[in-house]
Amino acid sequence: MGSIDLFAAFMLFAAVQGTLLTVAINRLPQRNKMANRVLSVFILLISFTLIWRIAQPKGIMQFVMGIVQDIVIFLYGPVFYLYVQILLTTAQPPLKKWRRHLIPAVVYLFVIPPMFYLRSFWIYIYITTAFLAIAQSGYYLVKSYRLIQNFRKRNAEQRLYPRYLQTIITLAVLCLLMSFYSTVLYVFNLPVYQLEFFNYNVAWAILSCITYALGYFAMFAPEIFKVPKEEIAPKILFVPTPLSVKKEPPKKELQQEELVHWKNQLTQLMQSEQPYLNPRLTLAELSELMELDKLLVSKIIHEGFQLNFHDYVNTYRIEHFVRLSQDEAFQHYTLLALAYEVGFNAKSTFHKAFKRLKNASPKAYLDSLIAK
Repeated sequence: MGSIDLFAAFMLFAAVQGTLLTVAINRLPQRNKMANRVLSVFILLISFTLIWRIAQPKGIMQFVMGIVQDIVIFLYGPVFYLYVQILLTTAQPPLKKWRRHLIPAVVYLFVIPPMFYLRSFWIYIYITTAFLAIAQSGYYLVKSYRLIQNFRKRNAEQRLYPRYLQTIITLAVLCLLMSFYSTVLYVFNLPVYQLEFFNYNVAWAILSCITYALGYFAMFAPEIFKVPKEEIAPKILFVPTPLSVKKEPPKKELQQEELVHWKNQLTQLMQSEQPYLNPRLTLAELSELMELDKLLVSKIIHEGFQLNFHDYVNTYRIEHFVRLSQDEAFQHYTLLALAYEVGFNAKSTFHKAFKRLKNASPKAYLDSLIAK
């Protein structure tokens, strides 16, 4: 009994710490907003699992919470992979692209619960669900590991991110292996399954260690959860060039020194925080990030770069698109998928902007780069 209580206390503390950690990482100064939000979802999924395991509800709640918990298990892999992708590529995958990753959870939600009424099939349902969930999580861990390896090749001097993510992946792999082992023991009703330290409790304990590991990194390496620095997300070494047809600047011009200052501030913001990856970015939102009046930001763009707001933002998106097209980690992406990665939300908008700013179609331009 004592060992079970020890496991429960260990998991309860991990669940509480995980919940507090989600608050902490989303209140950091200069935090990596999108990555931290996705990580928060991942942590809360773990905390829910641990609380469910500790509470062990009875009756109808056991049935309902069991279904919810199984759905959560099918979300672990996709959410963690999304986090790794955002953290290492500084990209914000469009929602439409990520819907397919939720298919297993949705299928389980609508197909599996009614079958629980067929009690003679319960054991087969359990076995199938358990092994499919383990296989799916393993698949996403492999995909995440490949992203880390690609990142390591491109950023040999950057060791913190890979070490951090590989620690989490190692714990996740151990958890999957222990879950697989415990499931096999349960299915074949082997006596060793009854041992207190060689059953699912070990898997839950390892899962708890993930929140402890995240807490450790949050305390001793908080820069992981902040906006990527220059060596993590290389600056875009270009200055937007004026279009052939320039917009007439506003009548009231900024002083030259003031204009240069704000141009540099805006360029630094665009390069470090990459707000252009947000497909719904507006002038008002960019002004809020700059902590300036909307009209002033518009003047800076007009007078400093001789571009309107949309062309200015699309210039960064297109340069990011070109860089990703040369990146091995994105070679399997279509041109349209890459366009979504960099902040465009429509095929027609992407092609029109590319043609306007590069005087060539995306395919023709990339082919010309290869020819060089």
